Amino acid sequence: MKELERRLDEALKANTQFHLSNQQLQYWLTALETENESIGEYVALYRFQRSNVQRRLAEKEALLGKAATTTRQLAVCVMLA
Repeated sequence: MKELERRLDEALKANTQFHLSNQQLQYWLTALETENESIGEYVALYRFQRSNVQRRLAEKEALLGKAATTTRQLAVCVMLA
């Protein structure tokens, strides 16, 4: 009977330890999932901002190209006049 009580105590202690370990792992899992979501949001924000910067840069380059063309045309007109 003592042997059964000892084994039951050991099993209960092991069960308690497994529950504590499981709770700790659940905590870390939740923390990592939250961090992973945050990283995903930052990546999406970075991509959005980068595309906006690239679009604005392309617009500026187009305007500079038009300005250069207009300047060349005016220079030709001045030479001809």
